[in-house]
Amino acid sequence: MACCRERSTSRRIASGARSNDHHDVHTHGDSTILRLTGLLLLFSASLVTYILWGSGITSTVTHQFAGQCLPVGGVTAPEDIVIDHLSGTAYISSFGGTNPGIHAVILDGSNPVPIALELDGAGDLLPLGLSLWREPDRPPQLFAVDMRSPRVVIFELTAPTTLKFVRSVLHALIRHPNDVAAAGPDAFYVTNTHASPPGGFSRIAETLLRLELGNVVFFDGTDARIAASDIGYANGVALSRDGNHVFVASTATAEVFRFRRMTNGQLVDDGSVPTPGLADNIDIAPDGLLAVALHPRSLDAMAHMANPARPAPSRIVSLQPDLRAAPEVLYEDDGGEISAASVGARYGDRLLIGAVRAGHFLDCQMGIALPE
Repeated sequence: MACCRERSTSRRIASGARSNDHHDVHTHGDSTILRLTGLLLLFSASLVTYILWGSGITSTVTHQFAGQCLPVGGVTAPEDIVIDHLSGTAYISSFGGTNPGIHAVILDGSNPVPIALELDGAGDLLPLGLSLWREPDRPPQLFAVDMRSPRVVIFELTAPTTLKFVRSVLHALIRHPNDVAAAGPDAFYVTNTHASPPGGFSRIAETLLRLELGNVVFFDGTDARIAASDIGYANGVALSRDGNHVFVASTATAEVFRFRRMTNGQLVDDGSVPTPGLADNIDIAPDGLLAVALHPRSLDAMAHMANPARPAPSRIVSLQPDLRAAPEVLYEDDGGEISAASVGARYGDRLLIGAVRAGHFLDCQMGIALPE
C-alpha cells in the first residue's frame, strides 16, 4: 500500500510538473501575441501619423489675394496653362467634360473667351501638362502630355489659334507622364509621377507613403534616358529662361528641386526649397520668377478629386529662381473661389489660375503690376 501511495504521489508530482510546463507555454505564447499586437498597433499609429503629418491637415487656409479674380468658363478641368508672352496668348489643357483638348485665350482683348483648337493629326488626345518652345526664325511649338496614352505630342503654332501636328513621341521610359518642359524644337523633359501603374495597390501605397520613385526623362529628339530619379511624385517641370536649369515639383515631399543641366541633358541636383503645400505645376515668367501651385491639404484635394462638390483649398506661391528665399504667397483660397488649383501663370499684372476639377479658370488682376 505504501508503495502504491508513493507511485500515486509520484504521478501527481509529474502531472503537476506537466501542468506547470503547459502554463509556462501558454504564458509565453500570450506575451508574444501581446507584443506583436502592440508592435502592430504602434506601426499602424505611426503610419497614420506619417500620412496625416504630410497631408497638411492642421493647415489654416483663408482667402488672400491683393486684387480681383473673375471666373472664365468654357473650359472643363483646366489642369495646366502656358502663356506665349510675345503673342499674348494663353494655352490651356482640358481633360474633362465633353470637349477635352487644348484651348487658346487671347489675353490682350477685353473679353478672354477660350477657343477650342483643332488637333488634326494628333489622334484621340487627352492633354495634361503643356509647354511652349520659341526660337528665332521659326514658328513656336506647343508640347502636350497625353493622358490617354503615355506620350508627348508636339504641335507647331502656325498662328496663335492654329495648331499643326508635328510628331508624337512614345518611349518605354515615358510610362506615367504628368508634365513636360520643352528644351528644343523636338527635345523635352517629361516627369513620371510613379513607378507603379494606376489603379493598383502599389500605386496607392506609393502615393500615401510618399515613396520617392518618380523621375524625369530627357528626350533629345532621337532617344530618351532618365535624367533625374528618386523624386516623390514628380509633377510640374519647367526650364529656366536661360536654359541652364530645370525645376521639378515633388508633390509627395512638398518641395521644388532645381537641377543644373549638363550638355548631354542629364540633370545634377542644385538645391531645393520646401513649399507650404504639395507642389503641382510650375510656371516661369519672363522675369525668371517661378509661380508654383500648391495643395495645402492633400486629403481635401483627394476628396475633391473623388467628389468635385467637396471644396479643397488652393495656394499659388512665387519663388526666386535661386530658391534661396522662402516662398511668397500670391494667392490663397479656401476652395470657395476655386478648389485644388493645379497651376498659376503670370502675365504682367495678371495671374491665371486653373484647377483639375473646375469648370472654369480664374483671370486675376493683381494689385501691384509685376514686370513682363
